[in-house]
Amino acid sequence: MPGIFITSGMDLRLDDIRINVESGEIDPPTVTVRMDIWNHWLYVAREARDKSEVALKNVRAAASDNDDPRLSVALEEEFRQSMMAISSAAFAIDSFYASVVDRHGRHPQASEWRVNKLARYKQVFETLRWTWNIKPEPANQIRDALKQLYRFRDFAVHPPSSFQQPIQRPDIDRGVEWRFIYFRAENAVTGVRIANEVIEALLRDPSRAPVGLREWIEGCRPRFHDAAGYAIRDGVAQQSDSNNQ
Repeated sequence: MPGIFITSGMDLRLDDIRINVESGEIDPPTVTVRMDIWNHWLYVAREARDKSEVALKNVRAAASDNDDPRLSVALEEEFRQSMMAISSAAFAIDSFYASVVDRHGRHPQASEWRVNKLARYKQVFETLRWTWNIKPEPANQIRDALKQLYRFRDFAVHPPSSFQQPIQRPDIDRGVEWRFIYFRAENAVTGVRIANEVIEALLRDPSRAPVGLREWIEGCRPRFHDAAGYAIRDGVAQQSDSNNQ
């Protein structure tokens, strides 16, 4: 086999290394790899957020010029990029959650949740809260943020099919479809911020995470930097009741 190309988010493991004591020869090891996707979704979310902000400038310029054809094009671009940013931010959280479950295990009530069809954001939140044993106050903040993010993601996946009245959009002084309200640059910025801040908080202090996740978290920190566009900031990490799950 030719050399292995290592990419961001990939873990590499060497198994079955055998050394012949008499000859000194080493049998080729078994090479296995695995990778995370959450950081790539964060990167996609950041790119789309930035494009949505550019589109917003075009929206306002076209509205100011009373150029309806240009306004239509700009609104559609802002909508698409905002929808991509918000959805990708939710996918980043979902993917981070999946990586945690793979390494730390499912929440004890996971089977019960599936039967009762517990909302997705609640499953993600409860798993992260249980894994890091986060205290109530910061936990409530994370839960509320995830609820908001997944609500918008659900609009992207399952948009309402009923007739609705246009909604006034003050910055262009027009009534528009609901999608130009929910999926606009302002909400794209908020959605990406939520995903960044939740993941950042969990990666901020590896010593507060379960022992089995600490090495993985150390590897995630530079990936977060590359994806979010800024390094994990100093500050008080989410407080845990126990460090030894």
